[in-house]
Amino acid sequence: MKLLFVCSSNICRSPYCEFVFKRMCEKDPELSSHFEWIKSGAVFHQCKKLHPKARAALLSEGFSPQALDKHSPAFWRRFPERFEEADLIVGMTRWHKYFIPKKWRKKYIDLAELATGAYVPIPSSPRRRKNITKSCAFWTAISSLSPKRSRAER
Repeated sequence: MKLLFVCSSNICRSPYCEFVFKRMCEKDPELSSHFEWIKSGAVFHQCKKLHPKARAALLSEGFSPQALDKHSPAFWRRFPERFEEADLIVGMTRWHKYFIPKKWRKKYIDLAELATGAYVPIPSSPRRRKNITKSCAFWTAISSLSPKRSRAER
């Protein structure tokens, strides 16, 4: 499966998800066997680099500065092949779905719905800087769930 995490600018939430989920796959060969690639992208506008608070959060998670420097935000209008090739597009809020072309919307699901079965929007940090902590806390909670447990066991 080709998995694409998306958010508004691909500088906070979606790269955080990409980095953390790739690490989860590295640690779990069974989980990793289900994915051909894991990437992230932007649905609203193009930016040039990771948001400083997202970078700090990823550094605190143990990711190297060199790995973070390699991240290049990918806006769907400049990288349509990434969205076209993805089997599953995972967004942070319901409205992200409506910023991508209709032809890709059938592949879209919200992160919270995918992980827990219930919709919970993951806040955007650039406008509300304190929200990166909430986003990171949410993803940390999601990443602690074992993929081997059923939703009923969580």
